[in-house]
Amino acid sequence: MPPSPFRLGRTSQSLRREAVLFGLAAVYYFAAKLGLRFAYINSSVTTVWPPAGIALAAFVLLGYRVWPAILGAAFLANLTTTGAILPSIGIAIGNAGEGLLGAYLVNRFARGGRVFDRVRSPLSSVPPCLPRSASPRSRSAGSCRGWMRLGCGSPGGSVTRWATSS
Repeated sequence: MPPSPFRLGRTSQSLRREAVLFGLAAVYYFAAKLGLRFAYINSSVTTVWPPAGIALAAFVLLGYRVWPAILGAAFLANLTTTGAILPSIGIAIGNAGEGLLGAYLVNRFARGGRVFDRVRSPLSSVPPCLPRSASPRSRSAGSCRGWMRLGCGSPGGSVTRWATSS
C-alpha cells in the first residue's frame, strides 16, 4: 500500500496546537481589556491584572511553548489601548517574561502543575495572616491586636498599616 501524502495525525496535532494558542490568546486579550478598565492614572497602568494569573497557569499547565500567544495578546491589548507601538512591545515582553519566570519558579521549587495536588500544598503556600489581614473585619484595631499577639504582625508591620490605612 503506497503511503498517503496526507497525514491526518500530524495535521490534526498542529491544528489543535494552533487552536489552543488562539484560544489562549483570546482569553488573555479579553482579560487584559477587562483589567485595563480599572486603569486610573494612565490608560496602561492598573491595579488589577487578571492576565498575570492566566499566563502563569498557561505556562505551568501547557508549557513554555505558549509564549507567542501571551506575547501577541499582551501586545494587541496594549496597542489597542494606547496606540503606541514601542511601549506596547515593552509591556508585552514584560508580561510574557513575568509569566515565564513565575512558571519556571513554580516548576523548579513547587512541583510544577502538581503543586496543588495535595491538600497541604495550597494551605502551606498562604501565610496565616494573609487571609485575615485582607478581610474588612481586620481593619478594626482589636482584630489586628489579636493577630499581633500570635506573631503575625508587629507595630510597624503590614497588619497595622492595613488597619490604619483608611
